[in-house]
Amino acid sequence: MNAPDVINYSTQGMNVLIPVAVACGWAILVLIAEMFMVSKKFVGIAWLTIVGLIVTAVSAHYAGDPANYGGIALDGFSVYFGYLICLVAALAVMMSIDYLPVAGIRAGEYYPLVFFAVAGLVTMAAATDLIVVFLGLEIMSMAVYVLAGVQKMARRSNEAALKYFLLGAFASAFLLYGIALIYGATGTTALGGIAGSLAGVSGDDRMYVLLGIGMMLVGFGFKVAAVPFHLWTPDVYEGSPTSVTVFMATAVKAGAFAALLKLVLIGLPAFAPEIGDILAGAAIITMTIGNLAALKQTSLKRMLAYSSIAHTGYLLMGLAAGTEQAGSAVLFYLAAYGAMNLGAFGILMLVSAEHKEADNIADFAGLGRTRPMLALGMTVCMLSLTGIPPLGGFVGKFYLFGSVLKAGRPGLVVIAALNSVLAAAYYIGVIRAMYFDEGGMETSEMRPHLLAAVVIAVAATIGIGLMPAGLLGAATQAFAGLIAS
Repeated sequence: MNAPDVINYSTQGMNVLIPVAVACGWAILVLIAEMFMVSKKFVGIAWLTIVGLIVTAVSAHYAGDPANYGGIALDGFSVYFGYLICLVAALAVMMSIDYLPVAGIRAGEYYPLVFFAVAGLVTMAAATDLIVVFLGLEIMSMAVYVLAGVQKMARRSNEAALKYFLLGAFASAFLLYGIALIYGATGTTALGGIAGSLAGVSGDDRMYVLLGIGMMLVGFGFKVAAVPFHLWTPDVYEGSPTSVTVFMATAVKAGAFAALLKLVLIGLPAFAPEIGDILAGAAIITMTIGNLAALKQTSLKRMLAYSSIAHTGYLLMGLAAGTEQAGSAVLFYLAAYGAMNLGAFGILMLVSAEHKEADNIADFAGLGRTRPMLALGMTVCMLSLTGIPPLGGFVGKFYLFGSVLKAGRPGLVVIAALNSVLAAAYYIGVIRAMYFDEGGMETSEMRPHLLAAVVIAVAATIGIGLMPAGLLGAATQAFAGLIAS
C-alpha cells in the first residue's frame, strides 16, 4: 500500500466526527468566553450556548453522507437525536436565563456544563461501539452531577448531587463490567461485531454474555430511571434546581434511550426473545410503581419525577416489542414527552416567587384566576401527559400502544392503558387545584425568556398532537436507517 492510500484511508468517513467535534469545541468556547465576561449577568453566555446548540444540531444534518467511522455513526438516527437533544437543551437554557438569578445561582459554570453534557449525549446517540457509548455517558454524567449541586448554598441541592454521583458511579461500574464480559465472550466492543459473534455463542461464553447483558441493563436502567433502579430520581429531581431537573427529564432521558435502543437492536438481536421478556417485565413494574407513587405526592417536582418513571415504563414497552414500528414510536414519544415536560417545568419556574419555588401542588391553587394563561398552559401539559386527545401525549401513546399491540403483546398494552387511567388522577389533581382551590402563592413578575420558552414548548405539545405526520415521518425514517445499518 502506497502513502497516498494510507492517507486516504485514515481520513475516509471522518465527517461523522463533525457533530461531536462541534459540540465539544463549542463547549470549550463557552467555557473560555465565560472567563472573560465583564458582566456577571451571563445573558450573552446563555445566548452563545443556545446558538452553539443550534449549530451542533444543524452540523449533524449537513455533515455529509451516512457513514460509520471510529465507533461513531452519522445516519438518520444520530441526526434525529442530535436535533432532539440540542433543541430540548436550547429551550432549557432559555428558561435558565431568567430562572438562575431568581434562584440565587451563579451562572458562570452553568452554561459550559450544560454544553459538555450535550456533547456527551450527542456522542451516546451516535456511538456504534460500547466504549464510545461509555465515554459519552461519563462525559454527560460528570457534567450533570455538578449541575445537580450547582445551587451550592442549598442543602437539598448538595444532597441531590451527592446521591446522583454515588448511585451513578455504582451504575457506571455495572455497565463497564458488563461491557468487559461481552468483550471477553466476543472479542469486540463494536455493536455490529458483537451481533455477528453472538449468533453462534454457546457454552460458558453464553453464560458470560447473559451476565454481561444483565449488568449493562442494570447500568442503563439507572440512567433511564427504570424500577428497581429509580430510587435516586425523586430526590434528585426535587433537590436539583428546576432548570437542571427539566434538562435531566428531557435531554438526558432521550440520550440514554438512544444508546439503549442501539444496544438492544443492533448489538443484541440474537438475544431478542430473552431481552424482550426482561424489558416487558421491567416496563410493567416501572409504569405501575411510578404511577402509584405519584398518586400520593404533594410536591409537584416529586410528582413529575415519579411521572417520569412511569413514562420510562411506557417507553420500555417499545423496546420490548422490538419492531421497527415500535422503535419509531419510541422516537416520536421521546419528542412529545420532551415538549410537554419542558412546558410543565417551565410553568413551575414561572409561578415560583423570588427565592421560593412553587414546589407544592397547593402553591398552584387559584392560578386559574390569578394567572389564567399560565393555568391554561399547565392544563395543556397535564392533559398531554395524561394522554388526552388531541395533544402530543395522546398521539404518542396511540402510536406506541398500537405498535406494541401489533408486535403481539396485548397484555402489555392493557396494563399500560390501565396505568394511563391511574395517572389521570394525579395529573387532573393539579388542574383541579388551579381552578377549584383557594389560596396558592403570590407569583412574581413575568420573565420574558422563560415565558418565551414555555410558549414554544406548549405550542409544540399542541402542534405534535394536531399535526403529527412530519415528526412521525422523521422518526420512522431515522429508525429505518438504524435497522438498515
